[in-house]
Amino acid sequence: MQIDLSLGSEAVERSLKDLHSQLLFPKNTALYRSAARYPVARRPVLMNLHRHLAVFKLRKSNPRLPHEQIADRVGLHAAQQASGISKSYMERLGYSTKDIDVELRRAKRKAIQHDLRCAQHLIEGVGKGQFPVRTSG
Repeated sequence: MQIDLSLGSEAVERSLKDLHSQLLFPKNTALYRSAARYPVARRPVLMNLHRHLAVFKLRKSNPRLPHEQIADRVGLHAAQQASGISKSYMERLGYSTKDIDVELRRAKRKAIQHDLRCAQHLIEGVGKGQFPVRTSG
């Protein structure tokens, strides 16, 4: 028996549980074998993985597209408020929403940059045979 300790504690624990279940219930082991190419290091949030992929693909196909437009195309909406004041409230009062618009653009840029970094880390991890790993190094 060999256990790869570089996979992390969750993967090692899962391997031990699998081995234990194989010893106790040898007939049921064939039902739980994974066909995954890479061992899954932890439970990914599928919605986040999908967003990271969508942002990465859009950036790759349109390298000059501004981050705000990428956010709009993938459906990433920042909160429609800044400093606790909503944009619609300011519009109803007849005030300028210029400051709120600046904050919204900044929030969208920050979110897209985060998604691009996460996608890059995931891709690097897959290159090393690890998924989903978001830490670089």
